[in-house]
Amino acid sequence: MAEQRGPARGSKRGDRNHPGQSRGKGASSRSGRNPKAGDARSRDGDGHRDGDSLGRGGRDGGRGGREGRPSRDGDSRGRGGRDGRPSRDGDSRGRGGRDDRSGDGERRSGARGLRGDGRDAPPEAGPRSWGGLARRGAARIHEDQSQFEPELEADYVPPTAEEDPVAFAKHQAREAKRAAGDATRERLRTEAQKAIARSGAKPAKPKPKPKKIPEALDRRTLVPRPLPDPKRQLKDLLGDSAGGRAWRDLNQAAEHLEEGRSGQSRVIAERLYRRTPEVVEVAEMFGLSLYAQGRWRQAIEVLEDVREASGLPDQNPVLADAHRAVGNFADVERLWIELREASPSNELMNEGRIVAAGALADQGRLQDAVRTLGKGWKRPKRPFDHHLRRAYALADLYERAGERPQAKELFGWIAHHEPRYLDAKQRAR
Repeated sequence: MAEQRGPARGSKRGDRNHPGQSRGKGASSRSGRNPKAGDARSRDGDGHRDGDSLGRGGRDGGRGGREGRPSRDGDSRGRGGRDGRPSRDGDSRGRGGRDDRSGDGERRSGARGLRGDGRDAPPEAGPRSWGGLARRGAARIHEDQSQFEPELEADYVPPTAEEDPVAFAKHQAREAKRAAGDATRERLRTEAQKAIARSGAKPAKPKPKPKKIPEALDRRTLVPRPLPDPKRQLKDLLGDSAGGRAWRDLNQAAEHLEEGRSGQSRVIAERLYRRTPEVVEVAEMFGLSLYAQGRWRQAIEVLEDVREASGLPDQNPVLADAHRAVGNFADVERLWIELREASPSNELMNEGRIVAAGALADQGRLQDAVRTLGKGWKRPKRPFDHHLRRAYALADLYERAGERPQAKELFGWIAHHEPRYLDAKQRAR
């Protein structure tokens, strides 16, 4: 009955199996057994095969083979044979004949381990879970490392060109390859270290721009003015009793300031200033006490009014030093020029020079500062306090400018006349 279906279906539908026809799973070559005799899936005279290239078992004529057409053992795609074409064992991609074994259990030529052209497959190393590409790469690594094994042995003696030219050439090639590999690793290590250094290094900070020096205040030219008696002025403003007490308080504030008690002086002077700001002596005492406490901007505001109201440069050195403290160097220069043109006492001029030279030094102009403070300087035989102050400031500038011999000699002169004057004795050594 099976023989009657073959030609009838083949003449109409080609290679289709009959819906009731078995796919031949029982005849699979995976078991390595031949189909049983009398099995309905094995047909005599129908061109059956023992397992196709995909290991699906024998099918009749590929898929319901036609009568009189030969079948083949696995086509190029591992499927059933087509009419009129020769068969081959294993396809060109090495997939044909997978797990196909003949009766004696041997692999066919298309099984793993051989290429389609008969050559050996690339060597592999490592577990199968790596995949074919990784395993072939691991095998190449082991193969390359095996080339260097002789050189790594302690008792290895390299061959000479006279003894064995071929071995010597191979030895030279291995040495060159090893040297190239070492050079590459060293280059990569250096580049990695540089990259790490760049990532960990802090970004370079931009150089700070030099601060712009504020322009000097627009001041009126000094014109001396007659000032009233402060005691009389306080009594006129506050009355005889209160004015008398205010006058005593003003003198007490001056005494505190002279003794270095600037805090107590400021409290008294501030109380008087709030009641009588128009009294120049009261404003002057308040401004000086603010200056002594380092309240530069408040001192500038008060002392500028004192300068304007009095028309005198008496407080120019103190006012200039307060401007210097806040970086108003243009005001320092203007006040120094104003003081110099007024030609006050030597003591006041010394104080003005010290402040002007200090402002130049603050700007990094040390040589200009030395010239300003050293101009007209002569050592008096009997120096007063303002002489010692100027000499100390000049010696300090010498030292900062790198002129150590002049600095030590001048510090020594100060220590000779006043051994306890600041740290002149220590700096003279």
